[in-house]
Parts: sequence; structure tokens; C-alpha cells
Amino acid sequence: MCRRSPPPLGGLACATPDAAGNVYFSLAYQNTIMKLDVTTGMLSVVAGNGSGSVSGDGPADLALDGSGCMVFDSKGNLYFGGRNRIHKLANGVVTTIAGTGEAGFGGDNGLRRARS
Repeated sequence: MCRRSPPPLGGLACATPDAAGNVYFSLAYQNTIMKLDVTTGMLSVVAGNGSGSVSGDGPADLALDGSGCMVFDSKGNLYFGGRNRIHKLANGVVTTIAGTGEAGFGGDNGLRRARS
């Protein structure tokens, strides 16, 4: 049986398992987050389109720029950092929950998204 080879995992920034034991890889150089399904052995892109720019919130195939560390919450939502922002991936949609993309401290008592 011939299987297509997965893309190289260049720029591995972080790897973390979900509750089912699947492993998610944050690939900084490829601007994607990939999932290794432990049941099938298949590697798939779950966020990012390979572009090195940030296109804002929206579908998971939007442009990411240098995704970093990741963590899952108890509901299975994936949180990840990248370029002075924290994002949430839930139900195929990426939402910025903190940061503006600019480095620095925006102060206390402001909106999360307005803080750097």
C-alpha cells in the first residue's frame, strides 16, 4: 500500500496532545498547526494556510504568523500564541482573545484585545 508522505515538520515550536491522544504540532516556519491522528496515522492541517501574515479572525484556514505554544481547555478548545496575540480555535474558527500584534504592555483595566 502506498501512502502519501506528510510535509516536513520544519520549525517545530510546540507539540501537545488532546484528550483523545492525538498530537498537535505548531509549525512556526510553515505558519500552520497540524494534527497527527493516532488512530489513522494521518497528518492534517487544522489551522493556518502557510502564509506568513495575519489575516485576523475567521475560518481555521486563515493566515497565521509564527504560531507558538498551545494548550487545550476541558472543552477541547485549542489556545495558541503567535506574534503578540493569543488565539482560540473552536469549531473550525480562530478568534483572537488577547493582544494586538504589537509588543508592549497596554495597562490594566482595558479590553483584553486592546492590550499588547
